[in-house]
Amino acid sequence: MAMRQERAEQTRSRVVQAAAEVVERGGVRDATLTRIVAVAGVSKGALYFHFDTKEQLADAVYEAGLARLGKVVSENYRWYRSALDTLALLCGALVRTLRRDVVARAMIRLARETDVSTRLSGDPYHHWWRVVYRLLVRARNQREVPTAMDLEAGAGLLVSATVGLEILVRNNPAWWNEGSVERIWHMLLHVREQAVAVTGSSGEAPSEW
Repeated sequence: MAMRQERAEQTRSRVVQAAAEVVERGGVRDATLTRIVAVAGVSKGALYFHFDTKEQLADAVYEAGLARLGKVVSENYRWYRSALDTLALLCGALVRTLRRDVVARAMIRLARETDVSTRLSGDPYHHWWRVVYRLLVRARNQREVPTAMDLEAGAGLLVSATVGLEILVRNNPAWWNEGSVERIWHMLLHVREQAVAVTGSSGEAPSEW
């Protein structure tokens, strides 16, 4: 029984992985079940054992991708006392994950091309905005950004940069490198340097916020 269950889980994982690859390669419209089972190397019967519809399969890909990016955030969120250092670390980790993880990339494409985000766990861009905003609040408390900075707009700007980078990659994978993220990070460092110059101190980072 345990072995049968393990095989079933392996088959399900293969189908989800295959669906992500097909979605990422040609978009949602071209992601037919025939193509997915061909990539997964399973029968349609095996696919229908786990998923009744293409929509259910898309939901599974979306939730798997969102969970993987959520894990990256949770693993890196508190590594540094500096909020801006934490943000830089997160940006780099997310870029590396998206570059190598087709399920995460397919999740982003599903969010853009379907209504899956409204039916399930919400918009991944909004999740990222909330993370960035909370870190900018910490950064202001740590005097790493100017007190008068519009944090909501700042978070929106950084999320927009992330979205723009992901869109650019669709046409030219050369954009998918950590150098692009580093340039964004250098802008943040410049903001911090200006804030320190004004306040005269970088401030002591609190252990909690």
